[in-house]
Order: sequence, then structure tokens, then C-alpha cells
Amino acid sequence: ADAAITNTATITAANDTAAGNNRVAAALTVTVPRVAFSAGAYTVGESGGAATITVTLTLANPYAPVAVVVQSSDGTATAPGDYGAISQTLIIPAGALQTTFTVSIVGDAVDELDETFGLVLSVPVGAALGATSTATVTIIDDDGAGVVVAPASGLNTTEAGGTATFSVMLQSEPTAPVTVTL
Repeated sequence: ADAAITNTATITAANDTAAGNNRVAAALTVTVPRVAFSAGAYTVGESGGAATITVTLTLANPYAPVAVVVQSSDGTATAPGDYGAISQTLIIPAGALQTTFTVSIVGDAVDELDETFGLVLSVPVGAALGATSTATVTIIDDDGAGVVVAPASGLNTTEAGGTATFSVMLQSEPTAPVTVTL
């Protein structure tokens, strides 16, 4: 937290008979930089390859880097099947206001609901945690449900009857039984 400090200094000389007049008080406010995610929510397409996340400082430290640990946690998305788990220390260089990192996203052929996982910042060094120390990443599903029916060969039948052959293919991996009514 920010702090207001009052510092009092007294200067005296060996032959000073009125030392009380040599006292001064100065107020000083120390503003501590805050480290946080640039947003509380991020989205990425399932076939996007990676989510790029930005971590920011409210105030740059011109003299020393700021470090903070970032870790992921499963939600409806789970590692390693939907995303690459992360646990690492991020460094924001001296004088800088932000850094970025990536989380790999694993695409699949399953038609499913959008999925989420969490990110949390902890153990800051050279700053305090800001208000947005947790974030949610939503992986937007890009697989469509459906069935493709295509003739396996030319359709040569007559009105009197005959047989035609078709291929039936699913457009994505099913998560439940699939029924095709003819």
C-alpha cells in the first residue's frame, strides 16, 4: 500500500544555544507500483495457436526490474488437452511498464462449448499486486457440428428403383451418439 511518511531532522552545532529552532519536518508520500493483468478477461480462437497476455505496471521503476509469478489453473479447459499449463516468473525490465507472455492453445476437432482457464499473479518483487491479479482466458470453439452426405459414385438409378451409394461423414468428433435418419 502507499504510505505517507513524515521525517524529522534536527541540525545542531556544538555552540548552538537554541537547537529547537533547527528542526524541520518534511512529509513524503511513497507510491508503490502495482503489477496486474491489462484485462480481467481474454479470448482466443481454438485454432489461434497461443493466447498473448499482457502484464502491466502502474508506475515504472527506473532503477530495478519488477518480478511476478504467473500460474494457470484449469477451468472447463484442462491442460494439456486444451492449453499448455504455465508457471513461471515474469520480469518487467527497469524503466518498462509492461511485459507479455503466451499460453499455447491446443486445437481439436471436437464440437464443444467455449472453454475457460484461469491465470493468477503472485509473489511480486519490486511492486504490489494490483486490482486485476487474476484473469480468465476463454477458448472460443471453432468446430462445427454436422454430417456431410455425399454420393460415393455417380447416381445412376431409374424411377423403377435401384441402389445408390452414399458416404456419410461427421464434420467433427462427436461427444455423444450420432443418429442419421434416412
